[in-house]
Amino acid sequence: MDNQAAAERAVGHLISYGHRRIAYLGDRQEIWTVGERFTGYRSALAAAGIPEDPDIIVHGIRHGPDAATAVTGIFARPDPPTAVLASNDVVAVGILAAIPRGTALVGFDDFVLASSLDPPVTVVSQDPVVIGATAAQLLFARIHGDRSPTRSVTLQTRFIERGSGEIPGPFRVS
Repeated sequence: MDNQAAAERAVGHLISYGHRRIAYLGDRQEIWTVGERFTGYRSALAAAGIPEDPDIIVHGIRHGPDAATAVTGIFARPDPPTAVLASNDVVAVGILAAIPRGTALVGFDDFVLASSLDPPVTVVSQDPVVIGATAAQLLFARIHGDRSPTRSVTLQTRFIERGSGEIPGPFRVS
């Protein structure tokens, strides 16, 4: 997946809705996909001329309760964010337990009930069937004698607007 471009799109989407204080909550940066997503977050902020604020960036979240604790701490600050980007579904679900109403949220990875919440959660979605089928095709080709040079295959994500990422921020111009 093009995780960096997907994160840039997600943050750009939040910016287009008038958000300038966008928090990032994610797993460990050493995980390649998470690192790429954080790079995309930073790139989108920089492209919009929005300074990065380390006080609203949290790495190393492995469990939902840790995400809830982190988001509670971020929103206790004097200048809280108006939007949040969650690096994966575990973080997004954890955030939902503690995020103040009226805060925009975009998560990575679709999850069960995301479309049934109020508001429904806007996500960057990956298709696990396509990922698995593509990996299997490449593996079986090698098993059956494919000796071509190694190559990188980048699959597309889908951005699903459902409502939580479309909550207007304070700088929204109609």
